[in-house]
Amino acid sequence: GMMFCMVNGEGSGLAEIRAGVTSGEPLSPLLTRVVMLARHAGSEDLQGWASRELHGYVGQDTVPDYRHIVAVVMVALTDGAGRSAGRQQFSLSVFPLQVRDMIREKLDVEDAYLSQGVGEIEAMAAAGMAEHDLVPYWSPVIVQPLNQHLVMPGIRVDHVFWVVPNVAVQGVLSRIRATLAELVAELTALMPAGQEAPDKAIVDQAAQIVITGNRPTISFSSQQAGDGGTNVMVAGADAAGPVTVA
Repeated sequence: GMMFCMVNGEGSGLAEIRAGVTSGEPLSPLLTRVVMLARHAGSEDLQGWASRELHGYVGQDTVPDYRHIVAVVMVALTDGAGRSAGRQQFSLSVFPLQVRDMIREKLDVEDAYLSQGVGEIEAMAAAGMAEHDLVPYWSPVIVQPLNQHLVMPGIRVDHVFWVVPNVAVQGVLSRIRATLAELVAELTALMPAGQEAPDKAIVDQAAQIVITGNRPTISFSSQQAGDGGTNVMVAGADAAGPVTVA
């Protein structure tokens, strides 16, 4: 007959996620499984993170560090008839100091990031292009003052965009995969032997450690536990202040 091994979450989808992470399975189905595992455990923290990775982030301030990349800022130019007039590197120096400071206060134009859902990023990475043009949400905001200050007769700025090298896109994907691998490792380490699926406390703790970078302080107390093991006291992050791991 068949034997089902239920040690350390084998029946909960955790084993499937672990296998998928190591075999290089696309991130979209993997993250979908993470959403299901988190929903099953009742962990809003993990479900929220996996959902955002799947469907994308809104606005610059919500995009996690590992999705930020170095890119070149460019402007696309058009002539009077709306035909392309080439592209050139963008510099804030075309603006008077006052306008420059006003823009700097509101946004960091050089800070490029990928806010798309992971499936779209995987498609970008696989498209076989050396670089990608991405138009940030603030492009229209900059275009108007640019056209007021740009002194090029008959030429207008159509939009501002980032030129992102494909290696940077691949880098973001491998960082998401590394986060997943770390999450699986934490869940596996926290799971009591013989437990079928990770419960809310375990999933929340793993999400805290991996996604927010807050590690609870673990102190080993000298007293011996009844079965000869050592008692491990885990102080909550609020007790000693969060311990951030760089």
